Amino acid sequence: MITTIENNLFRNIHVLNVNFGTNSLRQLDVTNIFTPNKVICDNIYSNNKYHIDITNEENFQLGNVSNIACGSFTANNLSLSDNPISYICKHIEMKTISKYFPCGDYRFYGSSYNCDCNLGLFLDVTLDVIKRLYRKRADESICNSPEPLVNITIQDVWVNDTFRNMMKCDVIDNCTKTRDCHCQCTMQPSKKRIIVDCSNQNCTRFPDVVPEFRYNFDLVLDLSNNNIMTMDFKDHFRRMSVLDLNDNPISVLADNFNQMGRLTEMRIQDHSLNNLPKSIQKLDPNIFRFGIKGIPCDCDNLWISEWRIYRNASENWKLYCSTYDNKTFEEMFNILKDCDNEDIVHHYLIIYAFILVFVLIVLPFMLSHFRYELAIIRRRINSARNNARIKWNYDTYVSFDDQNEGVREFVVLELVPFLERVHNYRMYVPCRDSIPGNPIEGNLISNMKISKTVLIINSKSMYDLDKDELIDNKDDSLQDIKRKARRVEYSYAWNYFTSRYLQDIVIIDFDHSKPNYFNRSKTKALHRLGMTVDICNRKINIKTYLLKFLGRPICLSKGRGFSVW
Repeated sequence: MITTIENNLFRNIHVLNVNFGTNSLRQLDVTNIFTPNKVICDNIYSNNKYHIDITNEENFQLGNVSNIACGSFTANNLSLSDNPISYICKHIEMKTISKYFPCGDYRFYGSSYNCDCNLGLFLDVTLDVIKRLYRKRADESICNSPEPLVNITIQDVWVNDTFRNMMKCDVIDNCTKTRDCHCQCTMQPSKKRIIVDCSNQNCTRFPDVVPEFRYNFDLVLDLSNNNIMTMDFKDHFRRMSVLDLNDNPISVLADNFNQMGRLTEMRIQDHSLNNLPKSIQKLDPNIFRFGIKGIPCDCDNLWISEWRIYRNASENWKLYCSTYDNKTFEEMFNILKDCDNEDIVHHYLIIYAFILVFVLIVLPFMLSHFRYELAIIRRRINSARNNARIKWNYDTYVSFDDQNEGVREFVVLELVPFLERVHNYRMYVPCRDSIPGNPIEGNLISNMKISKTVLIINSKSMYDLDKDELIDNKDDSLQDIKRKARRVEYSYAWNYFTSRYLQDIVIIDFDHSKPNYFNRSKTKALHRLGMTVDICNRKINIKTYLLKFLGRPICLSKGRGFSVW
């Protein structure tokens, strides 16, 4: 006797009749029952000695290019784990099954119909097609199970909705069964849903998993009369159509209702809610059954009133205010809408508080930190004094370290000839033009005050009072006097500029002096406002820059033409 048949035995051969009846098979693959695009006139497995488990190890499924040609299958007096057709319909809709089985008979004589969920999967198929794909003798065309349908004819089951709804069966896989939460899972094909009943248990949380099904049936989840306090979102919520949370001390709902598009009913009576997640606005308010226990009617929940009014919530499913007796959210809207004014006042108070903090703390800090920038801006808004203009005798006063050989050569050999001889500017160069014997500060004050601008050529150790590394230290006291003089020059230049005696001031960075130089804050302010220039910047022509800075030489009459070159 044959005990095993290789899967897809007829893959590469054509046969008209096959008879494996009266054998000892325990397993049979669907590829030996259905042969795609081939005709087997009679495929017989009747009167097998043992119960046969149907398998689909090669995952053969009906599809666009896999059609079952006309043929027959005979399984009389045979115990099968399920109808073989149900194993190969994962990718098609059941109502189109006749397209894949255009003709032929599939006979299962020897017993009446098992009218459970497996047969219920074919409810979308017409009865004549079912009688061809699941043929029985006339005296066997009744149900032998489940209990409520025993002896009911298959014709009555197919046309009566009450009988159709009884075609269901238990589902074991992924059905939560713990000590505190023992669920009962049922598949009901007539309504295309899987029912997970976990009611009247000691559940404290939602099931992590629920039965899956290849046809993506809706999920009905009954968790009533449990101890659940929080609704944590689960992936299976996306296919949930009914949720029963009655009689749970639930106080927090998941804020993912926008992902629960299939939900048609949610029962949540006897809850402990103080608010609702705003994602619930994506759904119809008539979905929810809150019962007589309400939610506080306050300003934070004003949007609930607007949601229910805007979406025309039914009077049959009211949502009451827990802070007002027998008042619904719709009835309290006219009172709660004044919250907008309170919110505006509250927002303005917050704004005023920020402004006050800014004025008292931030603004003084900013004014202190940028005080030199503000002084420069204020000075630029106001031009130089008229009584100062008429006293200008020099176009620029040049402040530089005359002990720095590189700087001295730049001033004496390049800058002075270019500006004085080529462009007729009058320059005051302290080491050249100071009157011998006069005090240094006296020369500085008397000549800077009659200068139109001040040009500071900044270099290393220019303002340091320590020993200068750039020169030979034979006479330290003389060098300290020179450095002090340059510090005085800087201070007077700043004061005369901000007091409107000078028209402008500019600093040329000759050799990138260190950041801890004298009067750093003032120099940084000048830099931020574009009043410094790096002599090493190749993008800037220093001579052109200086001509634009100095403007028309004071020795030229106003009618005479002037150009930077």
